[in-house]
Formats: sequence, structure tokens, C-alpha cells
Amino acid sequence: VGTRPVRDEVTGRTVHKRDIRSVTRSSRREVVAALASLRRQYDAGVLPEANRLTLAELLERWLTNHVASRRSAGTAKNYAKAVNRYLIPRVGDARLTQLSPMRLSTAINDLALSGLAPNTVSGIYTALSSALTWAVQMRLLERHPLRGLERPRKGDSVGRVLTGAELRALLAEAHTYRGGRWWPVFSLM
Repeated sequence: VGTRPVRDEVTGRTVHKRDIRSVTRSSRREVVAALASLRRQYDAGVLPEANRLTLAELLERWLTNHVASRRSAGTAKNYAKAVNRYLIPRVGDARLTQLSPMRLSTAINDLALSGLAPNTVSGIYTALSSALTWAVQMRLLERHPLRGLERPRKGDSVGRVLTGAELRALLAEAHTYRGGRWWPVFSLM
């Protein structure tokens, strides 16, 4: 189909190896179509490795090669939790070439229906979308599988107003706590 750069393990030099694929289909027309698809992938710069790479492997690479060096520690921790707890168990076995908007949408909807908080589901979607964006940038995917899908809604933040009795109790407690870190704030109340 084409050539691809490969690092020689012995010399450390980059050499170009021919990538030879065998395509078997039921008709000549299907073989020609499959070969044309492979040629388009090469022309688009999509790496042949993507045909064998699973979503779990991509997510692990994304966490170590991209997130660890470009995101804050808190964001990296949240992304790792989303990947390891929710994404890999549900869709990690899918090959990148088999990812479809329907499969990913179903996985995200299943998470929402499993009782997770809306903000948690939105965070998982954000992690997945970021990983797939990175895969497109690395030319492991031709297109972003989540493109065009509606982002899960975040939950409404619900605040609570203190009752008069709760406020009086808070202020009474604050006035007994002189010299503390929050004393200047409470002294104004």
C-alpha cells in the first residue's frame, strides 16, 4: 500500500518499510474498494497502526504522552479516573477503526442511566473527546467519532440558603472564634 517510517532497533536510524496488506473480499469490486480505502488512509497520513490499536491502548497513551505533560495534576487525575473506571471497562476493547458515533453515544448514555451525576458524565465525555481529538492530531483517526453528537448536559448547581436560625447560630459560633483565619470575614457580619 505504501511505505512507513520505522525506527531500526539495532542502529536507531529511521528506515522506510513497505507496508504490504492482503485484502480478501467476496468480489473483485469489494477488493478494489478496500484497497482504495487503504490508499486514502495513507494519503491522509493515517498511521497503519490505527487498524490494530484499541481504544484502551489509545487512552493509556493519551494519558501518559499528552495529559501528564500538558494538564494540571488535578485534571490528569480526573481524566485517569474517567478512563480507568468508566471508559476502558465499557468501550476499551473497541479497535479505533471500529469506533462509531452510535457506539460511543450508547456508552455515554448508559453511564448517564446508571445513576452517575450529570457532571460526572459530562467529565467522562470531555476526557473521551479530548483523547479522540489527540488521536486525530496524531493521525490515528481520520475523523472525530464524537463530532456532531450532543454533549451531555451538566447538572444544575443547587445552592442552599441558610434559614434565619442557622444564620444566627453560625454568627454566634463565629463570634466565639476570635483570632481565627475567618475572623475578619465573620466580624463584618
